[in-house]
Amino acid sequence: MENQHKITILHEEIKNQINKTVKRSKENKLKGFGIYIAISILSALITFLVAIKESIPSTPENIDLINFSIKSFILLAGVNITILSAWEGFYNHKQLWLNYSETASQLKNLDFKIRLLSDEEKNNNEVIINLRLELEAILNNARSKWKDLRVEEASMKD
Repeated sequence: MENQHKITILHEEIKNQINKTVKRSKENKLKGFGIYIAISILSALITFLVAIKESIPSTPENIDLINFSIKSFILLAGVNITILSAWEGFYNHKQLWLNYSETASQLKNLDFKIRLLSDEEKNNNEVIINLRLELEAILNNARSKWKDLRVEEASMKD
């Protein structure tokens, strides 16, 4: 296979990997932020409802309904906080966001390196092999970080 064609294939693969990692980085950032905000809002609502529960004016006809409604909402909010905290604890979206961001940055650097290649370097088979090995190392490192994060979290639960 002609070296120029190999460079083109390698460059396209790097672009594809950049797009995937940037997308995953953004997804995990949004998920992590969304879960954090949801937990904060629910916690604040629980505090607010507990504080005002006793000061809500009620008549004997509706006191049971008001108390039941407030207690039910407080319990549901607490359950949701527990579920969201467990979800975030398992997936650790913040760390995934950071890992994908770092991988995307490394891939962008590799992409830049390829775009700067001279014609002589593009025709050098050793340069192409080294670039491919660098891409493989970046992707292997990303997989290793993902695996290590899963193992670390599993060991914390034991």
